[in-house]
Amino acid sequence: MAYKQDARRPVKEGGTEKLSFNEYSIIIGGQTAPEPLQNAVPGASGTLLISQGVGSPPSFQVPPIDQMKFQLLSADPSSPGDGQVWYRTDLDEFRGSTTDTDGVWTAKTGISTATRGLAAAGQQVDGGIYFGGFTTARVGTTEQYDEGGNSWSALGSLNTARLALAGGGSSSDALSACGDAPGASATTERFDGANWTAKTNANTAVIGGAGTGSDGEDFLKFGGNTGAATAITERYSGTGDSWTNKTSMNTARFSLQNGGSGAATDALSIGGYTGASPFTTVELYEGVGNTWTAKTGLNTGMRSGAAAGIASGNALSCGGNDGAVSAICERYDRAGNTWEVISSLNTARQQFPGLGTATSALTMGGFTTVNVATVEQYSSPVATIYTFDLTAV
Repeated sequence: MAYKQDARRPVKEGGTEKLSFNEYSIIIGGQTAPEPLQNAVPGASGTLLISQGVGSPPSFQVPPIDQMKFQLLSADPSSPGDGQVWYRTDLDEFRGSTTDTDGVWTAKTGISTATRGLAAAGQQVDGGIYFGGFTTARVGTTEQYDEGGNSWSALGSLNTARLALAGGGSSSDALSACGDAPGASATTERFDGANWTAKTNANTAVIGGAGTGSDGEDFLKFGGNTGAATAITERYSGTGDSWTNKTSMNTARFSLQNGGSGAATDALSIGGYTGASPFTTVELYEGVGNTWTAKTGLNTGMRSGAAAGIASGNALSCGGNDGAVSAICERYDRAGNTWEVISSLNTARQQFPGLGTATSALTMGGFTTVNVATVEQYSSPVATIYTFDLTAV
């Protein structure tokens, strides 16, 4: 809404006349009563007509600069803040932005072959990798993602093909552990950026466990199925090429949310099940005290989905199975120990991993009613730019 700078006349909802930059006053947010008409005294260009509530006259106010951030620009800001407003001098129009804190999932180029039960490692920005899984048989396929080119390239395959394995590390130094080879396997392999090398087997063979580590040198695996749900936790040391048993989780489970990010000293175990309903259970592992501590659970019990992020910051739980194949995603706030529901995946699926952080993550592959090659990228926060529709009576 706007009015002429030289006009002292009633202003109300509606109007069609487009006015020039010097004649604008902007109304943002709230509700105003359409009647009675308000005798508005013009303010300076860029002031806000602030609602005082339904049935009360609005008033002109100059907002604090840290809220308004009003600028004259010839191009939109590269990273506008939530609620930021600016005037585009080249277009003769006011623009603003809102930030979608739920983020958005965007479809990306799919992996080469539809695969379920795979694992992942790395960050999206460093060209994360996935490995293993099941197509029409167990595979050792390894591919790396190029974010700039939105493409996948083949690397050296696992020596032992398997699905439902744990993985973590970076795209140049990762670890794969256990899985179904067929049957529960203790196989461990380390990736050097091009090829996989066999390492000392884990102490306990499991299927459907989860793992995390910043590299292949220091890695933590937990949970899984040995023939029954287990809470076993083991830590791998690359220096001695050895596995050491650590304190077990409080709740035994398999098919946990699986991701390739985090650290062996600070990990989250998310969801999972024992053959009944999927769990909401979340536990935090702290390497300093070698302890698992129960944390606030998921809003929706979930198994066989993806995880991303690090326990020391925020983390994501993405899709899986909550009794049916699901696209539900939640974000964990470590400081507040809370989970909030965020934007859902575009494609509901299960038996797939994630990698990256709670603000920039990648998920790949999985199973719906068939294996899929689907890849989706999560980005948050997302700024939406809009143009004010300024009219006058």
